[in-house]
Amino acid sequence: MQQYQWQILQLGGLPLRPDGSYEEQTLYCCTSTLVWPADSAPSPHNTLLTDPCLIGPDYRTSIKTLEAIGHQIPHIGQYFVTHPHFDHVPAYATPEHSLVGKPFFPTDNSLRLVHCPGHEAMLRAITFHDTEDRHVWIVGDAVLNEVWLRAWGYYWPNGYSPSEVAETWRSVANICAEADIIIPGHGEAIIVTQELLETLIQGFPQASYAAACPEVAEVLAVRLSKFK
Repeated sequence: MQQYQWQILQLGGLPLRPDGSYEEQTLYCCTSTLVWPADSAPSPHNTLLTDPCLIGPDYRTSIKTLEAIGHQIPHIGQYFVTHPHFDHVPAYATPEHSLVGKPFFPTDNSLRLVHCPGHEAMLRAITFHDTEDRHVWIVGDAVLNEVWLRAWGYYWPNGYSPSEVAETWRSVANICAEADIIIPGHGEAIIVTQELLETLIQGFPQASYAAACPEVAEVLAVRLSKFK
């Protein structure tokens, strides 16, 4: 199976926290990740940028990160949007970088798309194996970041219905059941560990509408058993 390298170009932030507090120093922006085949150098023919909304203050850092691996924003071959919310669709900090590649369409099973509804009905994760044979899931806002994940928090300002919240938990369980690394919509990569799974299982009964989706805890428990 084809393996891939990946590099976060923009580390997303989310000022709102699950407890309702607001960190004014944190910029609201998404996490954007470059993916390319492990056996090739990045080129216009093989690079994929996920959630290409590069508008944060670290935009210049993103450019330097690309230059360090011998690549440039105008030469990115394809892009993939996990879901059509304004903070994940293509946008760039400077006009000269407004055109980046073509929309991604999978051609084999090495880059797989997985439907993860809840936060948004059509949200899709993109999954692959990296050079350490870890199963990497880039999931957009199916998981906001590790703080929100551990709190069983959903983005309540969006006004979700009980069924949508329950669907979010099902998607979280499916992601955690398979992923070794989760790249969330607004934060750093999350390593799926025994401790993380134990925390999620312990906290799930207190999650909103947990009673509507008891299978979530069962799915997490199956994954946890593989660590023991």
